Amino acid sequence: MSRVKRHDSRFTIHKPSEICHSAFVICLLILLAGCSGGGQAAVPTFVAPTPGTSSAAAPFLSRPTYVVTAATLTDKISARGDLVAEQQTALLFPTAGTVKAVAVVPGQSVEAGAILAELSAPSQEQNLLQRRSALTIAKLNLQKLEAREASDIDLAIAREQVALAESLTTLAEQQHAATVLTAPFAGTITMFSLQQGSRVSAYETVGTVANLEAVEIRSMLPAEAREQVDVGQSAQIRLDGYGATTFTGTVAELADDAVTWQGAPAFAMVIALDAGQALPATAQIGVDITLLGETHADVPWVPANALITLGDATYLDVLAEAGVERVAVDAGVTDGQRVEIVSGVGAGDTVVLP
Repeated sequence: MSRVKRHDSRFTIHKPSEICHSAFVICLLILLAGCSGGGQAAVPTFVAPTPGTSSAAAPFLSRPTYVVTAATLTDKISARGDLVAEQQTALLFPTAGTVKAVAVVPGQSVEAGAILAELSAPSQEQNLLQRRSALTIAKLNLQKLEAREASDIDLAIAREQVALAESLTTLAEQQHAATVLTAPFAGTITMFSLQQGSRVSAYETVGTVANLEAVEIRSMLPAEAREQVDVGQSAQIRLDGYGATTFTGTVAELADDAVTWQGAPAFAMVIALDAGQALPATAQIGVDITLLGETHADVPWVPANALITLGDATYLDVLAEAGVERVAVDAGVTDGQRVEIVSGVGAGDTVVLP
């Protein structure tokens, strides 16, 4: 399609290709004029990148570091165990029934034979009264026969009646006694779950009593720690459920021969608690044990998680001028969070943590 353009009162026909060519030339001239404004040379906007530099330590710089310092460390070994009373027993009724009365609470001290609780047992009580009455009558009858010098046959019969009444009374007393729970020995009620009106089954454990004046901690020491522990060594104890309260004791017994415990060799260990500590009224409870070993003063140390173990060797990543070097080290005592470094690095060295 052609276009019509007015020029000097005449019409000229231009082809589309000619119009596009003219527009391109005009735009190019405008651009050249703008770029050369003021007669100044054009300033390039592209800047070439600076050649990069690399460091052997660059891959490690994103990891935290630690500057080795010196401190006093005490070797600590951790273990688990149980607080156990040397004399302890479960409390139970040999018969079923409904609780009539409760006389104690957990933590209460009791004497041997003290009544702890009773079951409602009207039939046993009535039977006991009847048997005791029958025994009294049988004894009085025998006394009368003996007083009037009755025949041997009558006396023999009377004596048999007394003996039978005594047997029945003893049986009734035993049946009634089964409804009364008493303390088997002097101690402390460490657990008691009965409430008045509750129902109990025969031989159901309803509490425990223990002699808390004689308690100990029984544990199993892993075989790898055996060379670091000996009888008489100090220990710190924390009871499960009693917060951060720490008790103290000493290793009283340590087996010479290992046994398999939780699939690994271990040594039976008994820890005696130090006297004079206000232990809670509890027994048969789990404990955390910390055994205290050697103390080394003013020794270089690193965080325990800085050590790298490969096979039987121990290493640290150390920051050096040439980069990061993996250095073999010898470790010493540890308190569980800090580890002494005997050789390989020293105070002032910078360790790169894993």
